[in-house]
Amino acid sequence: MIALIKLYNGQEVIGSVKDDQDNKVILEDPMQINYRLVATQPMPTVSVSRYMPFSMDKIFAFEKKDLLHIAQPRKAMADYYLHALNNYREVIDENVEQELLYASGNDDEGDPDDQDMSDAYKALLERIDIKGPVN
Repeated sequence: MIALIKLYNGQEVIGSVKDDQDNKVILEDPMQINYRLVATQPMPTVSVSRYMPFSMDKIFAFEKKDLLHIAQPRKAMADYYLHALNNYREVIDENVEQELLYASGNDDEGDPDDQDMSDAYKALLERIDIKGPVN
């Protein structure tokens, strides 16, 4: 079952509910819902992006105490989520991994394994120069 979840921090996610326990909701492939206001449009534009896009995990447990609402999405939103998820699985995730490998200096040909990706993330983080407070 696909569900919309509004977290107490204001963030909204959509994903496939895998389990609904006493104190947790388990979501597979959650996507964060993003809104953007455009001055020339009467309604905000909506997009989705991976929830924690750099995580190896695709299943996340949300504490029920952190959830404000759980709702069933409109059919059009559920269809949009499934379309976007397929696009992420087939194109975007691979491109992100390749970009991270390239940015970390490890742009060898072939499919990266989990260790390659872990090493690439570590190398990339070491090269990032953070300026200002970390939020």
